[in-house]
Amino acid sequence: MKNFLSGKRLEKFLAIQNFLVPRSRGFSEEQKSESVRIINEFIETKPNIIAYKIVLFLVLIDVFSLLFHFKMFMSLSERNKNEMMDFFFNNKISLFRKGFWGINTLTKLGVYSQPSIYPDIGYEIGELHE
Repeated sequence: MKNFLSGKRLEKFLAIQNFLVPRSRGFSEEQKSESVRIINEFIETKPNIIAYKIVLFLVLIDVFSLLFHFKMFMSLSERNKNEMMDFFFNNKISLFRKGFWGINTLTKLGVYSQPSIYPDIGYEIGELHE
Protein backbone atom coordinates (compact mmCIF):
# COMPACT_ATOMS: atom_id res chain seq x y z
CA MET A 1 0.00 0.00 0.00
CA LYS A 2 1.85 3.05 -1.33
CA ASN A 3 2.12 6.01 1.06
CA PHE A 4 0.20 4.29 3.81
CA LEU A 5 0.93 7.16 6.15
CA SER A 6 -0.37 10.31 4.52
CA GLY A 7 -3.02 12.95 5.11
CA LYS A 8 -5.21 12.54 8.19
CA ARG A 9 -3.89 9.04 8.84
CA LEU A 10 -0.38 10.48 9.11
CA GLU A 11 -1.56 13.13 11.58
CA LYS A 12 -3.27 10.49 13.73
CA PHE A 13 -0.26 8.20 13.63
CA LEU A 14 2.19 10.99 14.52
CA ALA A 15 0.03 11.98 17.52
CA ILE A 16 0.23 8.39 18.74
CA GLN A 17 3.95 8.14 17.96
CA ASN A 18 4.69 11.40 19.78
CA PHE A 19 2.87 10.11 22.83
CA LEU A 20 4.32 6.59 22.86
CA VAL A 21 7.85 7.62 21.86
CA PRO A 22 8.39 11.13 23.27
CA ARG A 23 11.81 11.32 21.57
CA SER A 24 9.93 11.79 18.27
CA ARG A 25 8.50 15.12 19.49
CA GLY A 26 11.91 16.70 18.98
CA PHE A 27 12.52 15.28 15.53
CA SER A 28 13.76 17.51 12.75
CA GLU A 29 11.69 17.59 9.55
CA GLU A 30 14.22 15.20 8.04
CA GLN A 31 13.80 12.73 10.91
CA LYS A 32 9.99 12.98 10.69
CA SER A 33 10.18 12.25 6.96
CA GLU A 34 12.56 9.35 7.58
CA SER A 35 10.21 7.89 10.18
CA VAL A 36 7.29 8.03 7.75
CA ARG A 37 9.42 6.54 4.96
CA ILE A 38 10.53 3.63 7.16
CA ILE A 39 6.98 2.80 8.17
CA ASN A 40 5.57 3.20 4.66
CA GLU A 41 8.26 0.90 3.24
CA PHE A 42 7.59 -1.64 5.99
CA ILE A 43 3.83 -1.63 5.32
CA GLU A 44 4.46 -2.03 1.57
CA THR A 45 6.12 -5.39 2.27
CA LYS A 46 3.08 -6.70 4.13
CA PRO A 47 -0.20 -8.08 2.78
CA ASN A 48 -2.90 -5.42 2.34
CA ILE A 49 -4.96 -6.99 5.14
CA ILE A 50 -2.28 -5.90 7.63
CA ALA A 51 -2.57 -2.28 6.47
CA TYR A 52 -6.35 -2.45 6.76
CA LYS A 53 -6.08 -3.78 10.30
CA ILE A 54 -3.74 -0.96 11.26
CA VAL A 55 -6.17 1.57 9.79
CA LEU A 56 -8.97 -0.05 11.82
CA PHE A 57 -6.97 0.25 15.03
CA LEU A 58 -6.12 3.89 14.31
CA VAL A 59 -9.84 4.56 13.86
CA LEU A 60 -10.66 2.63 17.05
CA ILE A 61 -8.28 4.79 19.04
CA ASP A 62 -10.22 7.86 17.96
CA VAL A 63 -13.62 6.22 18.43
CA PHE A 64 -12.84 5.22 22.00
CA SER A 65 -11.23 8.59 22.69
CA LEU A 66 -14.48 10.21 21.56
CA LEU A 67 -16.59 7.83 23.64
CA PHE A 68 -14.58 8.30 26.82
CA HIS A 69 -13.34 11.88 26.51
CA PHE A 70 -15.42 13.51 23.75
CA LYS A 71 -12.27 14.38 21.77
CA MET A 72 -10.10 12.78 19.13
CA PHE A 73 -6.91 11.21 20.48
CA MET A 74 -4.65 13.96 19.16
CA SER A 75 -6.66 16.58 21.12
CA LEU A 76 -6.60 14.75 24.46
CA SER A 77 -4.57 15.85 27.46
CA GLU A 78 -1.47 13.80 28.26
CA ARG A 79 -3.33 12.20 31.18
CA ASN A 80 -6.26 11.17 28.97
CA LYS A 81 -3.93 9.88 26.24
CA ASN A 82 -2.22 7.74 28.85
CA GLU A 83 -5.60 6.45 30.02
CA MET A 84 -6.55 5.52 26.45
CA MET A 85 -3.27 3.71 25.81
CA ASP A 86 -3.64 1.80 29.09
CA PHE A 87 -7.17 0.87 28.05
CA PHE A 88 -5.93 -0.72 24.83
CA PHE A 89 -2.61 -2.19 25.95
CA ASN A 90 -4.15 -3.89 29.00
CA ASN A 91 -7.56 -4.71 27.55
CA LYS A 92 -9.18 -8.05 28.37
CA ILE A 93 -9.96 -8.46 24.67
CA SER A 94 -6.81 -9.99 23.21
CA LEU A 95 -7.50 -8.56 19.75
CA PHE A 96 -7.29 -5.03 21.19
CA ARG A 97 -4.06 -5.83 23.03
CA LYS A 98 -2.42 -7.43 20.00
CA GLY A 99 -3.51 -4.67 17.65
CA PHE A 100 -2.30 -1.87 19.84
CA TRP A 101 0.97 -3.57 20.67
CA GLY A 102 1.37 -3.71 16.89
CA ILE A 103 0.76 0.04 16.65
CA ASN A 104 3.26 0.54 19.48
CA THR A 105 5.84 -1.50 17.59
CA LEU A 106 5.32 0.57 14.43
CA THR A 107 5.80 3.82 16.34
CA LYS A 108 9.09 2.56 17.72
CA LEU A 109 10.20 1.19 14.34
CA GLY A 110 9.88 4.66 12.84
CA VAL A 111 11.98 6.17 15.60
CA TYR A 112 14.66 3.66 16.55
CA SER A 113 15.41 2.48 13.00
CA GLN A 114 16.97 5.83 12.15
CA PRO A 115 20.77 5.89 12.13
CA SER A 116 20.67 9.61 13.03
CA ILE A 117 19.55 8.77 16.58
CA TYR A 118 21.91 5.85 17.18
CA PRO A 119 24.50 8.00 18.99
CA ASP A 120 21.78 9.44 21.26
CA ILE A 121 20.68 5.98 22.37
CA GLY A 122 24.19 4.55 22.66
CA TYR A 123 23.85 2.21 19.72
CA GLU A 124 27.05 1.63 17.81
CA ILE A 125 27.29 -0.18 14.54
CA GLY A 126 30.34 -2.35 14.76
CA GLU A 127 32.04 -4.52 12.24
CA LEU A 128 30.91 -8.09 12.03
CA HIS A 129 33.40 -10.56 13.41
CA GLU A 130 33.81 -13.92 11.80
